[in-house]
Amino acid sequence: MVCDPNLPSDQRTLSRWFNTACFVPETMLTAGNAPRNVMTGPTAKRMDLSFFKNISLAASRRVQLRWEIYNLTNTPVFNVPGSQLGTPTFGVISNVGNSIARQMQFAARFTF
Repeated sequence: MVCDPNLPSDQRTLSRWFNTACFVPETMLTAGNAPRNVMTGPTAKRMDLSFFKNISLAASRRVQLRWEIYNLTNTPVFNVPGSQLGTPTFGVISNVGNSIARQMQFAARFTF
């Protein structure tokens, strides 16, 4: 490693997540000098939202109405960039990780 590979956040794109020019192949039988965990991948951002309405009925009976929204902003979660030096995918984020699309569910709960 010849420089700091981390790019400022405004320069990161899916096709260039870190500065690949900071990495050069080592000579045969030589250990590299890149420290452990020198780079980070994209962060996972997800917002869930729930609405509840409790309606009291006679005595101890009640109804709860629910509306739950998962991944409200519909933001994808990307995998880490390619880490194999010398390949076309080095420094490139080429797929989506464990990501769910926006989902909603409605429910009613009766308690007695």
